Amino acid sequence: RFYAPNRATLALSGDFDITEALKVLNKHYGKFTAQPWVEPNVPQEKPRKEARRKVIPMKAESVFLADSLFGPRYGDDWVAAESIFCSLIADSTHGYLVGELVEKGIARSVSGSCGPSVDPGLSGIFVVGNPGVSVAKLEKALDAAKKGFSKWVTAERVEQMKLYYLASQYSSMRDPVDLAEDVARSSVTSGDPLYSFAFLEKAKKVTLADVKHRFDVWNKTPHTRLIIEPSDKTAPIVRPAK
Repeated sequence: RFYAPNRATLALSGDFDITEALKVLNKHYGKFTAQPWVEPNVPQEKPRKEARRKVIPMKAESVFLADSLFGPRYGDDWVAAESIFCSLIADSTHGYLVGELVEKGIARSVSGSCGPSVDPGLSGIFVVGNPGVSVAKLEKALDAAKKGFSKWVTAERVEQMKLYYLASQYSSMRDPVDLAEDVARSSVTSGDPLYSFAFLEKAKKVTLADVKHRFDVWNKTPHTRLIIEPSDKTAPIVRPAK
């Protein structure tokens, strides 16, 4: 119902002759014909009016905490600022929370994921506690640490993170296979095959004020907090009767 040759994109990248490439494509795909499809009706989730928190007991070595809220879509004008903010606060190597949680022995790792999607996905900060650190201690440390972000972040740190972020993004597109995948994905998700390049141009223009604004939005928007707590008593698995 949802897949058809006429709504697919094929991307090539590398050192090739266009005329010869078109011959190969025509050989393998030339007999494909257009097909009707059903456009999926994706329901829109309503904005959250209050925070949600869920603790799930599981056989795990450490506490895992995911703090998330609705993230950007491809066309949102704040998508670049969201990504730079996310890297500043939760990059696994250079982010603010590394110094506040990992280097202080509370967490084993921190990371963030705030990329755009076709429909509103989730921007999230993820924290894995050190073994023996309780849920209460990890949550308290995270919430206390976030209060100091505004003083920590400076224009210089924003510029440094932009350089680090841009370098990693450009590096990921140097391989021809990765570049072709990015072009094809951008084409079908955003409608612009060169979306990633336009996005990185916007990232270059992100300012300290933009980052602080995104941080304010994070603080004022109701979150969903999912926590996995180490436990020998896991939720029962319900299987249908035969």
